[in-house]
Order: sequence, then C-alpha cells, then structure tokens
Amino acid sequence: MADQGDAGATGGGGDGTGAKKTRVSRSKSTEATIVRAKAVAVALPPLLAGIAEADADAASVRIDQAWVDDFNALISSAEQTADAQPVRAAKRMGATQDERSTGDRLAAALIALRDRIATHHTDDVGLQRAFGRGLQIEGGRTGAVIAAAGAVAQAWTEHRDEAAAAGVTQAQIDGIASLRSALSSADVAQRQASTSRRDGTVDKTAQLALVAERSAYAVRVVGNVFGKASAEARSVADPRAKTGTGVKKATAKAARAATKQAVAQRKKLLAARSAKPAAKAKKKAASKAKPKKAAPKKAAKKRAPAKKKASRAKKR
Repeated sequence: MADQGDAGATGGGGDGTGAKKTRVSRSKSTEATIVRAKAVAVALPPLLAGIAEADADAASVRIDQAWVDDFNALISSAEQTADAQPVRAAKRMGATQDERSTGDRLAAALIALRDRIATHHTDDVGLQRAFGRGLQIEGGRTGAVIAAAGAVAQAWTEHRDEAAAAGVTQAQIDGIASLRSALSSADVAQRQASTSRRDGTVDKTAQLALVAERSAYAVRVVGNVFGKASAEARSVADPRAKTGTGVKKATAKAARAATKQAVAQRKKLLAARSAKPAAKAKKKAASKAKPKKAAPKKAAKKRAPAKKKASRAKKR
C-alpha cells in the first residue's frame, strides 16, 4: 500500500494507462523521522568544538564534521527512497489495471467464440471442448485465460473448417492472439512492478531505521558531553510530546479494566432484574401450595370442683 500524507499527488490517466491518481506524499512516521534527523543535523555544527574538546584524550572524536556530512547524506538518500516508494506503488497499480483490462477483453472474446461454436455445432461436444467448453474463463484469472487462448489457437489449426462453418474468421483468431500477447506482457510488467515495490519498501525501512539510530546516537553524545539538562542538549531534543510505550500500555490496560468492570456491573444488574419476578412467582406458588391452619377450638368452661360446691352449701 502506498504511503499517504497531506501533500502532492500524481497518477496515471495522462500516460495512457488509465490508472487513477495516487497520492505520493510521505507517511506521517516517515516524515517525522526525517524532520527529526534534519533538526539534529542542523543543531550539531555549533557543538562540534565542545565535543572535540571532551574527546581530546580519546582515540577518536565521537562526532566531527565528517560524521555530520555522512549523516546529511544518509538523510538525503532516505528522503529520495521514501519519495520514490509511492511512485513505484502507482506504477504497480497502473500495471495491475492494464493486466485486468486486457484480461477482461480477452475473456470476453474467448467466451463469444466458445458460444458461437456451441450454438452451431450443438452435437459435437469434442469440438466444443477444443474451443473452451468446460474451462473457467474469467478476466481475473490471468494464467487460465492465457492458457485458454493458447488452446483456441491450437483448435483453430486443427478444426479450421468446422470453425469457419460456424462463422469464425481469421481476424477473430488474430485478435485473440494479439490480446493473449498483450496480456502476457501486462502480467510480466505487473510482476516486475510488484517486485520493485517490495524491494523499495525494504530499502526505505532499512534507511529510515539507520537515520533514527544516528539521530538517537547524536542526542546521547550531546547529553553526555554537555549534560542532559543543558541548553545544548535541549537544542537536539525531540520537541514532540513524549508518549512512551509504557504510557500507552498502561492507558490501554486501564481502559480494558474499566470496560470489563462496566460489563460485569451491567450483567449483575440484568441478573437482579430478571431474578425479582421469578422470586415473586416462586413465593406466590409456595403460599398457594401450603395447607391452611385449622382455627383453634375454644376451651370449655371448667366446672368447679365438688369440694368447693359442698363448702358453699354448708355456709348457707
């Protein structure tokens, strides 16, 4: 896939390929790496004297003018490779569209010829097979379409009279042969464009990695010589906000935990809501099934003992 960014565009249409316009600007990561390296390269020359003084007793100076010149050359080469990559992608897209267009036209010609033979020689299955019956002829299947065109050319040589009786002409066969040759050439061009794009991607990745590595090395040297909190170190520091991998991972982990907790609470709430009607129904059913208690009998009045009645009679 071609890099996409904010500036510039180029494409086909004017070169006869019919390719759509394709953006050729650099990706954001590529642009950031190159801009960062250029800023470091510009800040280094005023600091070379201090670095040379710090390395006076060393076997070699860590960063000198030759190192800076080599760094600038590396940045320029990385820029050229990055800018050429979208152009290679556009060429590959154009070659792919050419191949597909030619394949569709060849497939249509082969199908028309096959149907003509089939409708004129309805009982001759062998002849129909010679001219493509049973073959999958589709524009997107380049290899299969080229093979089918080759089979038709062979069939025309062997069954010219039968095909001519069906109305097939030499001009039709020549047209199929021409389309077959064009499709073969388009297939080769598409493969070459794909290979070039893959190789360009490898080169671009390697060069950008080296540019980033040299930038980081220069920053470390300046920090070691002048101090990490010095003005010299700030002149080569990355002005972009620091969003380290650890911060990103912690943020993502917290977001996942919050989502998991919210889902758990939602499930708990739904379970509680569905449990209330079930509990009420269960309680109601239990109350209906429970036997009613019999009403307690009233206690009979106790009679006074006989002794008590006799004493009352004496008193009278």
